[in-house]
Amino acid sequence: MKLRLWFIRVKPDNFRLLTNEDALTDYVYKSGYHQLFCKTCGVHAFGKLNKPDVGNFVSINVACLDDLLPEEFSEFKIKYMDGRNDQWWVEPKNKDFL
Repeated sequence: MKLRLWFIRVKPDNFRLLTNEDALTDYVYKSGYHQLFCKTCGVHAFGKLNKPDVGNFVSINVACLDDLLPEEFSEFKIKYMDGRNDQWWVEPKNKDFL
C-alpha cells in the first residue's frame, strides 16, 4: 500500500494531542522515527523524532487537521523529502519523480 503523507513539523511544545493515546498504535522505523496511527481506521495522524543529528519534532499529517482552511493550507512552504531512501530530513537532489 502506498501512502502520501503531507505533514508540517512543529516543536513538541507546540503540539497537543486531542485524543486518548490508547487510541493510537506506534510503529518505529529503523531511523528511530515513531509513526503514530489510529488503531480503528489506520490513518497516520502524526509522528515523532528525537535524534541529536536531526532534532526533536512532531510531524502532523495536515489531512488530520479538520478545521484547516484552504487559504491557510496554501500558505505552507512545500519542501520535498527523500522518503525513497528513508532520509526524511533530506531534500532529494533529483525531483524527476514529481
